[in-house]
Amino acid sequence: MTRSHCSRSLLLALLLAELVPGGLSAQSIMVTQPDGVADVVAEGRDFAKWELGNAWDLGSGCPDPVWDDRFECDLYEPETKDVAGATFTPGGTWVGEAATNDPRVWLLFPGLKSVVNLANGRLAAIDSSVYRFVTAKVLFTGSAQAPPLDAAPMEFTFTQGTNFVTDTFGRSDTLQTGRVSPDSWQIVTFDLLNEAAAGLAAWDDETHWPGLRLDPTNEPGVTFEFDWIRLTAPGGAAHKATVEWTAANLPGNTFTIEALDASGTPYELASGLAAGSTTFDADFSFLPPGGYTVRVVASPSGVSGNSCAGCLVVNSAPLLHIEQPDKRGDTDADYATAVVGVPWGPFSPGQLESFSTQMESFVGGVYSAENPDQDRDPRVYLQVSTPIDTLKYRMLSYEFELSGPRDIGEGSVARFLWGSDRSALTTSDDVVIETGLNIYVIGDLDEVPLEGGMTGAWNGLPADLRWDPHEFLPTRRWDLHWVELAPYDSAAPVFDIEWTDEDPDDDASIELWADRDREPANGNELLINDTTPLAEDADGAGDVLSWNPVAEGATPGRYFLFGRISDGRNTVDRYATGPLLVACSAADFPDLDLSSGGVSGQIEELACGTIEAGPYPIDGLGDVTFIAGEAIGLDNDFSVGTGGRFTAVIDPFLTVE
Repeated sequence: MTRSHCSRSLLLALLLAELVPGGLSAQSIMVTQPDGVADVVAEGRDFAKWELGNAWDLGSGCPDPVWDDRFECDLYEPETKDVAGATFTPGGTWVGEAATNDPRVWLLFPGLKSVVNLANGRLAAIDSSVYRFVTAKVLFTGSAQAPPLDAAPMEFTFTQGTNFVTDTFGRSDTLQTGRVSPDSWQIVTFDLLNEAAAGLAAWDDETHWPGLRLDPTNEPGVTFEFDWIRLTAPGGAAHKATVEWTAANLPGNTFTIEALDASGTPYELASGLAAGSTTFDADFSFLPPGGYTVRVVASPSGVSGNSCAGCLVVNSAPLLHIEQPDKRGDTDADYATAVVGVPWGPFSPGQLESFSTQMESFVGGVYSAENPDQDRDPRVYLQVSTPIDTLKYRMLSYEFELSGPRDIGEGSVARFLWGSDRSALTTSDDVVIETGLNIYVIGDLDEVPLEGGMTGAWNGLPADLRWDPHEFLPTRRWDLHWVELAPYDSAAPVFDIEWTDEDPDDDASIELWADRDREPANGNELLINDTTPLAEDADGAGDVLSWNPVAEGATPGRYFLFGRISDGRNTVDRYATGPLLVACSAADFPDLDLSSGGVSGQIEELACGTIEAGPYPIDGLGDVTFIAGEAIGLDNDFSVGTGGRFTAVIDPFLTVE
C-alpha cells in the first residue's frame, strides 16, 4: 500500500473513532510504521538456504536422483519413520499422520557410521556458534483416532549420529499447551541454545551438529502439516524494522506486536511492551521472505490495529550454485574413455567380467543382472586395459538402480575394490543404496574411507577395479547405467566456470573466487572476475566465465571455487561441489627432460608434477628410480652435475604427462 492509501486509512479510522454512542471516547490503535515506503529488511541467515543452497520450504521432494553435495531434497525421506501418508501437497506443504507415538523425519541426516557417507549432514554440519533458532509454520489436526488436541508436543532433536544410545544428542524443550493450538496454522520458534531439554546435550556442547530431526508429535493419529522450517542465526540491525503506533484511551494496557503473513497467520515479534509504548524495533530474521502486515494488540482490552497490508517486506536473499567445476570431475576425460577407449556405459558384452551373477543383459546399453538365490556376493570387474594412474583418475560416480525395498541391514550396500592382486584387494567402506534409480557421486577416492575407517588408500597403479552391487539374499536384480572415474576438472590453460543464480526481487552482483582451503576469509583467496563485473540474470547462457588462471596470477595447484552473490541487503557464499586443478604442462619446466638418458648443468625448480619411474642416469647419482605413479616428496634435493642443484617442489594432485 502506498503512503497516500495508508494516510487515508488513518484519517478514516480517526473519524470513526469520534462517532461513539454516548459521546464516550473510543479505544483505538493506529499503526503508523511500517507505511510501505522503503520498509524492506534483510532476510535472516537461514542454514538450509545459506549452507545447503535449498531452503526447507517443504514444497517438494528430491527433484533429481543425485546423491552429491547439492542437497536439493527438502527432507531425507528414506529415514522418515512412523509417518502415514506422508506427501508433498500441491499447495506447497508437507503433510503426514502419526502412525505411532514416535513419528520422526530428518531435515539434516547425519548418515550412518562405517559407510561412505553421502548424507547432507556429514558434508554440511550445523555450526552451533552461528545458527540457533528453529522456526516452523505448522498445523495440527485430529483424526478418527485422535480428537482435536489440547496440546501437540513437538521437538527438534540435534545429534551426532543415529544411535541414540552411543551418540551425543540433545533436543529442544517440548512444545506444549499455549504455544500450539489445534486446527489453526501457527508460527512457532525454538531457541536451541536456551530452550533445550534438561539432562541431554546442550546446543553449545558441540561445535557442529550433523543431524537435525523433527519429531512432530507424540500422539498417534494426529495429522501435522508443515509449510516451512527455518534454522536461523541471531538477527542484527539489518533484520529489524521500527514499528510505531498511537494508542487512544488505553491506559494501563501493555502491547504485543505480531507479523501476519500473506495467509493471515500471526507470528509474535514482541509481547509485554509497557503501557505508553509507541515504538519498537522488531526482529524479522526468523521469518521467510515475503510481505507482512504488522499488527499491534493491546492487553487486556484486546484492541488492535494493523499496518497497511503486506507493507513490511522481508528480502529474498539471492542464491548462486556453481555447476562447473563439480564433484564428478572432468567426465569428458574419464579413464575408460581416455585410456580404455570405450566408456564404462553404455555397456556391451565383453566390457565387464562378472562372478556370482546370472540373467545378464545389455538392453539399451544398461547392464542388468542378478545374483543367484544362495549367493549374496555378486562381483563385477570393470574393463581396465592399462593400470590406473591414481594420481590422475580419482573422481568416481555411477548411475545404478537396485530392485526391491531399501534395507541396509539385509544388503542395501555396495562397495568398490581395487588393486593388482585379486586375492588381496583394497575394499572401500559400504555405499548405502537408496531406493530407485540414483546417481551416486562418490568424489575423490583418496578421501573415501575403507573398512575400518582409514582413508588415503587410493594410490599406486591398480590393475583391477571391482564393483560389488549389493549383499541381498535371495535374488535382487540391478541396472547399472554407467560408471565414471575422472580426473579433477582442470584449467589447461582455460576453464569455463558455469553457474546458476536467482534473486526474485533484486538485481544481484556476483563475484567468483578461487580458494586454496575452503576457508573463505583467511586471505588466500583470488578474485577471478576482478576486471569482469558479473550480474545475476535469468539463468541463461550468460552464466559462464572463461578463466585463464595462470594468466591472472594463479599458481598451479588445487583450488576450491566459490561464488559470492549480493543484492545489497543479503550476501551469500556458495562453494562448488568439486575442486578445480590449475594444471602444469611440459612448458612449465622445459629444462627437465629425464627421458633423454641424462641431464647436466643447472636444472630449474620443478614447480609441480610427477616424474615417471625411470631409471634415469643422473650425473653424480648414477641411476635414479622414482616410485612409480607417485610424486617426489616436497623439497627433495638432488645434485645434478658439477655444482648443479635440482629441487622438486611437488603438488601431489598434479601429474605431468
